[in-house]
Amino acid sequence: MITGATGFIGGFLVEEAIKQNFEVYVSVRKNSDLSQIKHFPIKYISLDFTSVDSMKEILAEVKPDYIINNAGLTKAKTQEELNTVNADYAANLANAAMQSLPNLKKYVYISSLASYGPADTKGEDVVADHQTPQPVTMYGISKLKAETLLKGIQNLPYVILRPTAVYGPRERDLYTVFKMVNSGLALYSGNGQQKLTFVYIDDLVQLILAVCKTKETKKCYFVSDGNVYNSIKLNEYIALSLCKKTLKFGLPLPLLTIVAYISELSGKISGKIPPLNRDKLNEIKANNWQCEVKPLFEDTGYMPKVMLKEGIQKTVDWYKNNNWL
Repeated sequence: MITGATGFIGGFLVEEAIKQNFEVYVSVRKNSDLSQIKHFPIKYISLDFTSVDSMKEILAEVKPDYIINNAGLTKAKTQEELNTVNADYAANLANAAMQSLPNLKKYVYISSLASYGPADTKGEDVVADHQTPQPVTMYGISKLKAETLLKGIQNLPYVILRPTAVYGPRERDLYTVFKMVNSGLALYSGNGQQKLTFVYIDDLVQLILAVCKTKETKKCYFVSDGNVYNSIKLNEYIALSLCKKTLKFGLPLPLLTIVAYISELSGKISGKIPPLNRDKLNEIKANNWQCEVKPLFEDTGYMPKVMLKEGIQKTVDWYKNNNWL
């Protein structure tokens, strides 16, 4: 059973699960956009994440062997809203599962590297599981709360995955960078040497399903392709894939701070959440998003197949073929 099946990761996850001959149930809302998954042979259910009792009834009927909880919000106006959707709902689903599924094999929760924050705040060069989490965004705080709640549920056979930046076809956040480079501008923050990590969507969904089949439980793993990049290199790969010459320009952090404040004020007036605000700025200011993936490789045998240069080309090809660029 997959939640968040209509989102970027969820759509690819459903497709790969069908390829691997899983019987797939997805939880959707009445207003969910089913365009990416409606052509797959899947079964639909509707879960009320506010009610453990109602979810117990549905889960007892469906009897999933594996639950992949990929639902959540990446941004909201308040910390309370993020905590409710990303943490409280995840715990409610896990509690319902534990009360109705005595044979549940795995509860896989898709968290984020944001739950631990960057390596900067830890005085180390790599973010690792043994460190004290220090999220720098509201999203990260909500994901950390979810992890804490899930770890506190007795006998829950959880595995928590913390992907770094996920990219690939249909992705919309990094898509803004692709559009910028396509226009001839290669902008980056500070000196462009921020340590960045990525994972291609195909590698991530195959890992999620592989984790379902392992014996490991009560484990948490960071997920990346195992390499470290920077924003200048990211822009270069995109420009190369687009066959574009670009004007490279570094944006000083003080300038970005001013833009973030203005953007946030504008968002309050319009009622929308701007792409750049003070919360997002904390993520941009961080110098190091390198994470420790050795435990993941050793426990699961996971070996990412697509590195950034190839993944960027695959993504650009899709954007072009679908008239996004």
